[in-house]
Amino acid sequence: MDVFQSACEAEVPYLLSQVESLALQDVNQAYLASAALFERSKHLLLSPALSVQVHLSHARALWGLGRFSPALRLIKQAGKKVNEFQLNELRAEVYLLRGVVNLSLKRYLVSLNDLAMATDVAVDVVNIAVAIEAYLNVSQIYFIFGKNDEANELLQVGHQLSIAIDDVKLIAKSAIFLSNNLLDAGRYTEALEVIYQSEARILEYGDMTWVVEAGKSMAVCYYRMGCNEQAELYFETMRAMSNYYENLWAYSLVSINFAEFLFDQGQFEKSVEMLDKAAPGLRIFDNIYLRQKELLLRFKVYKGKFDFQQALQYLKKYEALKLEFLLGGSSTLERKTASALGQFVRSNKLIEKTRIEFEKLLGFVEPKSLAHRSKLLVERCASLGNDSQILHLKVESAIVSRKVVENKIVLLLREFCSGGDVWVRSEVGNYYIYFDEGGNQNSVLLANLMDKFSNFPWSWHDCNAPAIESEWLSPKSTIDALLKRVQA
Repeated sequence: MDVFQSACEAEVPYLLSQVESLALQDVNQAYLASAALFERSKHLLLSPALSVQVHLSHARALWGLGRFSPALRLIKQAGKKVNEFQLNELRAEVYLLRGVVNLSLKRYLVSLNDLAMATDVAVDVVNIAVAIEAYLNVSQIYFIFGKNDEANELLQVGHQLSIAIDDVKLIAKSAIFLSNNLLDAGRYTEALEVIYQSEARILEYGDMTWVVEAGKSMAVCYYRMGCNEQAELYFETMRAMSNYYENLWAYSLVSINFAEFLFDQGQFEKSVEMLDKAAPGLRIFDNIYLRQKELLLRFKVYKGKFDFQQALQYLKKYEALKLEFLLGGSSTLERKTASALGQFVRSNKLIEKTRIEFEKLLGFVEPKSLAHRSKLLVERCASLGNDSQILHLKVESAIVSRKVVENKIVLLLREFCSGGDVWVRSEVGNYYIYFDEGGNQNSVLLANLMDKFSNFPWSWHDCNAPAIESEWLSPKSTIDALLKRVQA
């Protein structure tokens, strides 16, 4: 830890990345490193932005150990710096992390508001990854409030968007979230398919918590599908792995699911033993869903052992916790306030609004060369007569393959257009093209271009041919459309 304790200002960005890498393997070592760096940063003249990043890094490390309240205090300090120095690029990350910690503290309505704000700010600063991660966490709150359909839809969208922008971390995380909820819905084959499709990305990212959780999900799938030998092998392997990496959360998660498997095999004593091993992590992380699962399973075990007195005690505890779960873990005052102000409704509307913005920002922010071409096209249109025409193409494709389709459309336009032509991609799926030859040749050029699109081997790139509509616009209409678009 000496390198963290003696760091200079120039070394801090690199050391922050090292803390992040450590967190993938060993949350305890990550905490020690971030704590040392945080203390060292107090004696360094860091820029406001870098200071905020140090605060957020240490807050994540605290959160990873289940120390939610200290993490929240650090996030609040980071938020003050963001406001003081107008660090808008980091504002979305502050909202996101605060929402995640409040979710862990079971402040569900507060968390929902934070996450909704994270998506809104993320769209403004074009931080799509933060917005997607916020959606994944929002889905968990939706489940708590009984909005199961909306939650599943968010998870599906989040996973598809993660694939579309090809973000390894988000593909892994969204696959874990989605497979877990498919498991809860009894859709075991689909859950297993999601894990298999994302397995390479989960391993590539290397977060051992997610690796173990993916293995746990596979074990549960095999168990529910009647493949008990495979299930037990995965359970034992994931327990050993989480124990080796001293990951208490992952160990507890695997143990409680393994306990359920053992109970169904009639191994009551081993099931109780496994529940006892899960207990320390459950106490620290206080996950209400897993606590419910533990109490219900203990009730079943003792009932199976004909110890009805013990079974009744655990049933009462389970029912009390279930009521807390249904109420969202919120205080009476919070629920009354939320009801009066419509907090949930407002947050939900904001989330829905940002979803519309997602597709516009879905990895298709134009590089500067395209922004420059947009300026050229506006200038060209301003010099053209009213009888001139600009081709507008609208390209529609499946969201999971949209990035591939858009990239191929750009390549085809580069090949097709001559030196005097000017074209630009505006919002997602919208292209404006001025053909230098123009005039009577426009219809011929359009036909040739559409042939080029239709003859392209889209199936070779694992996607269907896009639907393409065309129209001719006046120079003035083109200028109006281009000036409205969101530029990089």
